[in-house]
Amino acid sequence: MNKRWYLFYGVLLAVVLAVYANHFDNSFHFDDWHTIEDNQMIRSLDNIPRFFTDARTFSTLPTNQGYRPLLSASLAIDYWLAGGLHPFFFHLTSFLWFITQLVMMLLLFDHLTRRIAPDESWNQSNRFVVFFAVALYALHPVSAETVNYIIQRGDILSTLTPIISLVIYQRFPRLRRFGLYLVPTILGALAKPPAVMFAPLLLVYILLFELESDLDFWRARWWKSFLRAIWQSIPAFVVCIGMAVFLRRMDSPTFTPGGDSWGLYVLTQPWVWLHYMRSFFLPTELTIDTDWKVLPGFADIRTWVGIVFVVTIFVLATLSARTKTLRPTSFGLWWFVITLVPTSVVPLSEVMNDHRMYFPFVGLVIAVPNAVRHAVLQFRPRFAPIVGAIAMVFLPGYAIGTVERNRVWHSEHTLWLDATHKSPRNARVLMNFGLTLLSEGNYETAREYFYRAFEFAPDYPSLSINLGVVEAKLGNYAIAEKHHLRSIQLGSGLAQPYYFYADFLRLTGRLPESLPYLDQAIANVPHDFLPRYMKMEILIYQKDWVAFRKLIQDSLALSASDPKTLAFVAQAEKAQKQELANAEHMVSQWQSPEAYLELSFVYYKLERYEESIVMANHAVERRPNYAEAYN
Repeated sequence: MNKRWYLFYGVLLAVVLAVYANHFDNSFHFDDWHTIEDNQMIRSLDNIPRFFTDARTFSTLPTNQGYRPLLSASLAIDYWLAGGLHPFFFHLTSFLWFITQLVMMLLLFDHLTRRIAPDESWNQSNRFVVFFAVALYALHPVSAETVNYIIQRGDILSTLTPIISLVIYQRFPRLRRFGLYLVPTILGALAKPPAVMFAPLLLVYILLFELESDLDFWRARWWKSFLRAIWQSIPAFVVCIGMAVFLRRMDSPTFTPGGDSWGLYVLTQPWVWLHYMRSFFLPTELTIDTDWKVLPGFADIRTWVGIVFVVTIFVLATLSARTKTLRPTSFGLWWFVITLVPTSVVPLSEVMNDHRMYFPFVGLVIAVPNAVRHAVLQFRPRFAPIVGAIAMVFLPGYAIGTVERNRVWHSEHTLWLDATHKSPRNARVLMNFGLTLLSEGNYETAREYFYRAFEFAPDYPSLSINLGVVEAKLGNYAIAEKHHLRSIQLGSGLAQPYYFYADFLRLTGRLPESLPYLDQAIANVPHDFLPRYMKMEILIYQKDWVAFRKLIQDSLALSASDPKTLAFVAQAEKAQKQELANAEHMVSQWQSPEAYLELSFVYYKLERYEESIVMANHAVERRPNYAEAYN
């Protein structure tokens, strides 16, 4: 690569920095709250070893406690570097990984295109195709959906690491027998499982570029190539299948992908794939949360349109493998298919999600430009400069779209307001926008959005919680309590319903009633510290030092250096000293049976039992029939 292209890539880097300059101060969003904001486990580097042994440390929601230790470790490091929950540092880390991925894509694409160049004219166009592919991915608004979404750093890492593995496999063939190329994929799988799709990606790469085989599977000679490719990729399949099994076993028993009907979900995915392809060319419907539902089955025309689309992709991927100069296109199309498999065969709670396009689009950004280049050079080579110039015109449009998506992701208000326009029938979208209004003090409008959401999802525990909160804010305590009790009925295995009802009881002056609900919240999700904090506060107020010490011991066993827990310990020690000083002062001042009994009780709560007995005896000496002192 000559100096001119180094200059072009330097300019591209500057453009990417400029395009993403307005995203670094964007707030946490959506799943960030239970994996980052409310997850006390990431607030201490001491917990990093636990991330690799206990999936419950990943999230405060039991159903989301998947095994993602490397992702949690990276978030803990961010928290430590930032000195708290400052999004800038979290965004900076994700962005640096994103830039690293772009560099690895450059190396990968450069190698792919060099292997198929028949002459020098193709080598010259290769540089443009590679540059355009990397620039397209870097500036595409779909990439922004993942780069802005901090917890989806898992997508960045699980996409980056298979690319690194392929680059190592390509460029260091002598090291293959040591299996070093598998190390990045193993690490990526510890951030998010789709990294294990490296094995089939490697198989296709070997077939297309090392064995230079077409994909005419009905021919006998293809099967010989296929068996050779399988033999060469066996280490990758063994490791990736082993990692997939290991990751599933390490998930918390409470973890669930969230989907229902497997058959209808899978039947819907071809239509989703077509939507993803449309978004590659025209990304105008991007949103944090869609209101798509599974299709009803074969009776729906969209099912058949999707199936035809998927068959077309398979046919194009197979046919393009026959022509050497189209093999990067074939590889890119297979990449698109293979990397969509994990989210297409396992029913997830959302039928589709924009951040799921991040991994597959690596394939599309090389497949499409290479196909266009092939057609132009094959049929109208003199138009190549014009076509190249026209292609470059698209990049500013995508860059503007990315800047706009960054603006949408700036705050909870802007993000969920955008989602209400694009997903007006999604109860979670309506509820989350209501939550932003609630946090802004706009209680009446928040309630309107909550009840609109209730029409679509009356059995949603979080929605009942938020209806309880907003009704209490508006002074409708009886209605609020009914909503809180319903949330407990709907989400009996969660922590949140019990926590928020306990908070309601606390705010309405019913402290003793709140403690059993906090205990249940803690029992349901031990790693959620919010119920623990509330109980610590109440126990300090009640001066119940015995229960407080037990709670502190349990909490520090989970996170030994949790700063908020340690702050409550300091607050309790100060309160204990003050209570003891007051009791001792009363004894020295009055020396009454009541004063001695009060001091005895204080000693008892401090577990200083011998001194407690001595003070109780003093009380009995002064009032022999003092029943409370005998107790």
